[in-house]
Amino acid sequence: MSSSMNSIIEQLPSLTNEELQAVRDTATFLTDNTKQNKPTDWEAKVFQAFNKQLSTSGIQTNLHYASFRRTSGYKAWIQSISKVETFITNNFGTLKNIERLALLNLFYKLLIDNMNEINVPITINTVSSHTKRIPEVFNMNFPGYIASGLAPMVLATMRKRNGNNHVR
Repeated sequence: MSSSMNSIIEQLPSLTNEELQAVRDTATFLTDNTKQNKPTDWEAKVFQAFNKQLSTSGIQTNLHYASFRRTSGYKAWIQSISKVETFITNNFGTLKNIERLALLNLFYKLLIDNMNEINVPITINTVSSHTKRIPEVFNMNFPGYIASGLAPMVLATMRKRNGNNHVR
């Protein structure tokens, strides 16, 4: 073991609990499998929309995915995004990446608006835990669209608004 490592280990008993937790978090981050720290393509798209809409709502976040994984909201979020993916696949069909991202941004905007209406504080953890409600909130904002197969019309309207080939 190097002398610098020995020096670090000697300092551990004198650290506060907060400092020890920071050391643990750093060690976990550095020793964690890099694949686990990187999101899948789907997780990256959802996380991008999640982060953008949090910022738009006034939550200042430069949250990186690896840091997000260590929050208490991550577990609920990761379980919920598969439900969102199924919702998109079942109701919007095969989409281009930009169309998926546009829908995800819309979904998170609708979700955050709904959370504001019901007086739920907008934080990383509350939005994470409410992600499972995206299909419900979509149905509240577009009643009957899913049942009648009209959900793709929402995307078509977004295309028209932003130019035929561009959806934002």
